Amino acid sequence: MILHFLEKIPPLKKIYFSDSTLYRSEISIKDKKGRVIEWISECPPQPKVSTSYYSSGLIKEEFFPQPIYGLSKTVYKYDELNLKTEIHYYENNRTSTEFKYEYSYDKNMNWISQTMYLNREPILIKIRTIKYFEE
Repeated sequence: MILHFLEKIPPLKKIYFSDSTLYRSEISIKDKKGRVIEWISECPPQPKVSTSYYSSGLIKEEFFPQPIYGLSKTVYKYDELNLKTEIHYYENNRTSTEFKYEYSYDKNMNWISQTMYLNREPILIKIRTIKYFEE
């Protein structure tokens, strides 16, 4: 009986594009009342990424042999406490976007505020409170 309804209702296919690149396609099959009875999502294959690391184990660079949305490389930098201080995104081997992070610390060297800058403009401030209990 369900197959009879499926013959009369065509499947819907939605394709989403970003910069003329296929992002995702979906197929949804609905019954006579409009309820989705089957849904299939097909994403394009994940791009190949080559990653290099610092001796500390933190990510140093990510290379995209086939650029994603023009992105060819990402470079990360950290401070002596292994906190992220910079991220540089490269398009065609030129820096396109630059994030920088600044921190303030409490007496125990735990960060209590983080300011994120995008191309030298502050865009986000995170503040956290740490409570210490006396022993």
